[in-house]
Amino acid sequence: MEHLIAGERDPKVLVQLARKRARAKISQLEQALEGAEFFTPEHAGLLQAMLERIDTAGAQIGALSAVKLFQPGSSATQLSKLSQTTRSDSCSGSMWIPPAHATAAPV
Repeated sequence: MEHLIAGERDPKVLVQLARKRARAKISQLEQALEGAEFFTPEHAGLLQAMLERIDTAGAQIGALSAVKLFQPGSSATQLSKLSQTTRSDSCSGSMWIPPAHATAAPV
């Protein structure tokens, strides 16, 4: 994809970038890439933006995975239990009031 973003459109060059099992299908890949001129600079910009978003999301997921949010007894666990209850369980008139034990502790 980086080569397409950089402007490479020659099918013979692009197919040489194939790896592993795809190398056995070079002729099919070359045929599929004929007419790669349809991939415009606008497409390249969009693809670049999408790849950057994927990288950013991956980094954020990694950072959040390192934080232990759901330890037993934590307010997050209590809030999870709260979300499993129905509104009718704690409904008072027209205003929903969460049970006192489910309030989140300050962070």
